[in-house]
This record gives sequence, structure tokens and C-alpha cells, in this order.
Amino acid sequence: ACYYLGNLLYDKKQQQEAIKLWEQSRELDGTFSIVHRNLALAYFNIKKDAGAAKTSLETAFTANPSDARLLYELDQLEKRLNADPPARLARLEAHRPLVDRRDDLTVELAALYNQQNRPDDVLALLQQRIFHPWEGGEGKVAEQYVQAHLARGRAALHSGQLDVALAEFTAT
Repeated sequence: ACYYLGNLLYDKKQQQEAIKLWEQSRELDGTFSIVHRNLALAYFNIKKDAGAAKTSLETAFTANPSDARLLYELDQLEKRLNADPPARLARLEAHRPLVDRRDDLTVELAALYNQQNRPDDVLALLQQRIFHPWEGGEGKVAEQYVQAHLARGRAALHSGQLDVALAEFTAT
């Protein structure tokens, strides 16, 4: 009841009261992942408390480690908080079956591979998947594809393999 009433009040712009109710719900059942997720969003967006938000989202994911959306939201929060990219990459690789369930997580994994100069992994990842259009995702898959081929082209150019470099740059 506290959880549902919190949802209603949050929707009606009574966020502080909603937070109190969600905290009550958390105390009643600490294993309910969605209340931890909602608290994370409220702590970040309303209370401007990134530390509490991260703790709540980590707790949510621990409570339900099979929820790919929670993994995505945790990764996005860490990205906003400038978390160490290798640490983010390690988490996504450790939960690869969850990553494979979501286009947006797959693109984040590709971006992290690109940041770590692993273009072959990017291209293998992107070529094994059929992506579906999603709001806010316009151009994200193509951007990772282009970045991977540019990285391979620069490496080939640097090593004097001009034909290979040209092929990589053309692939963009």
C-alpha cells in the first residue's frame, strides 16, 4: 500500500511525501526491487543526492539481478556520475545475458568497447544483432559502427597498411 500510494503521490507532484512512503515500503520489504529503483530516481532527481541514488539502484539490482532495465538504469546513473569506464564495462560483461536483452544496453557496451579501443569487439557485437528503432536511440548504433571503423582505419594508417585503412574509412 505504501508503494502504490507513493506512486500516486509522486505522479501528483507530491514527491517528498512519495519518498517517505517508498521509504516505509522499503522498510516493510527490503527485497522489493522496484521501490529501491523509484527511490533512486527520487533521490537523484528530487533530493539531488547522487550517492543515495546509486546505493538504492545497486540495492534494486541486487534484489532482482535478472531485471535488464535495472542494469541499464544503474549503468546510466554511473555514466552520469562519470564512473570509471573500465568498471562499467566489467559490470556489463559480467551480465552479458542481460545486456543481450536490450538494444540500449548493447549500444552502451559497444560505446565502452570503443572507449577502450576495442573496435573488433564493437563490430562483432553490432553485426550479431538486429536492432529495433527506439525513441532517443536515433543514430546511436551507427555512431558506434562508424567509430569502430575509424579506429581500425587509423590503426591501419599508422602501421602503413594504406589499402586496409582506405577500406575501413570507406566502411564508415
